[in-house]
Amino acid sequence: MAVEGTDLHLESDADDLEDKSGPSSSKKLKTSAKSVGAAKYRTKFHQEWSKLYPFVQEVKDNPYKFQCNVCMRQVACDHQGKHDIERHMEKAMHQANVKQMKGQTTLGFYLESSPINEQVIRAEVKVAHMLAQHNIPLSLADELTPLFHDIFPDSDIAKNFSSRRTKTACILNGAIAPVLQQNLVNTMKTCPFTLSIDGSTDTGVEKMNPLTVT
Repeated sequence: MAVEGTDLHLESDADDLEDKSGPSSSKKLKTSAKSVGAAKYRTKFHQEWSKLYPFVQEVKDNPYKFQCNVCMRQVACDHQGKHDIERHMEKAMHQANVKQMKGQTTLGFYLESSPINEQVIRAEVKVAHMLAQHNIPLSLADELTPLFHDIFPDSDIAKNFSSRRTKTACILNGAIAPVLQQNLVNTMKTCPFTLSIDGSTDTGVEKMNPLTVT
């Protein structure tokens, strides 16, 4: 009988509390109920994901994103972690970029590390940068290699210099452009900038909309 009395007493206390509380107390209970729930956790990028998906890498200033080197963009992974990478792989944009990369010819070569090779690479990069900076056609690179061999016969750097238009384009797109792009992004994060749109130079068949950051 004592147990039954206790149960009845608890029920009556609850009823009395509900009666005495009134509408205002009911609102408080509803408000507190909304604030109680499952905790939300954000997933950070894990280094082992780069082994499973070689085309991704961490974003140094944001652990909740990964860099897709195929699409050259940052994608959030804080929701489902590794599954966010798989979902990005299924998108039409990523698959189109993968198909385009497979159609490109890869220039495979091995260059032994030595002081002279380092100087040759430095010369080829600086020449490529000069051509792009002054808007000079890359076809000129076909003439520079034999020209350097002819006018600098006593230079080991000139003898080993070999960067025609195809290699020069690869240096610009694969080595110089990513560094300059990242430097520009870092500057835009900390300094004011303006955007200029100018399509007046669009005279080709393929339409482009150039965007200039100053």
